[in-house]
Amino acid sequence: MVARVVTVDDVRAIAGGLPRSYEVLVRDRVKFRVGRLVYLAFSRDETLMGFAFPKEERELLVASDPGKFLMPVASDMGYNWARSRLSALDFDEMQELVLGAWQMVVPKRVAEERLAHWPTQTPYGRKCQGLVDNFLPLSLAPSFELIGATGYAAGAGGQSEV
Repeated sequence: MVARVVTVDDVRAIAGGLPRSYEVLVRDRVKFRVGRLVYLAFSRDETLMGFAFPKEERELLVASDPGKFLMPVASDMGYNWARSRLSALDFDEMQELVLGAWQMVVPKRVAEERLAHWPTQTPYGRKCQGLVDNFLPLSLAPSFELIGATGYAAGAGGQSEV
């Protein structure tokens, strides 16, 4: 069975329902923000998704699966940002990345309140609750040390060129 490719509409279904999150179109690119902070952004052709991710850990993320994850473009290297190929993500991984990115740009209290009401199981059976305490996507957690939640992440998305 061939897995279905994750689309911007799949991401929109998750991100659109998160507190304080809203969608904008900037220079023909779909982006999601909380306030002025961008936490998700798509390439014009919607094949790449940029997402807020701790810059201290992104080299490990990319090294874990270079076919799935990419470093940010040069202009975004100073920000908490990484990129992924949508075609390489399954729905569960996308959901974890979206929730983790959103968690970086909202107060910890908001994330805890929302994720307390999130279904305890994702459509693929993994628990999402771990994102409250740990940013690193659950699918990668066994490979790396977990990172504690930071509350706000100043400049998470920056210019967000995907």
